[in-house]
Amino acid sequence: VVGSLPVLIVTILFVPFSYHELIAKLKSP
Repeated sequence: VVGSLPVLIVTILFVPFSYHELIAKLKSP
């Protein structure tokens, strides 16, 4: 399905970003 390809790309790009954001929040006091 062509329509799901951009969604897959955005997910792959966004997940590492949100993961680093979560780690930063956990490390901050």
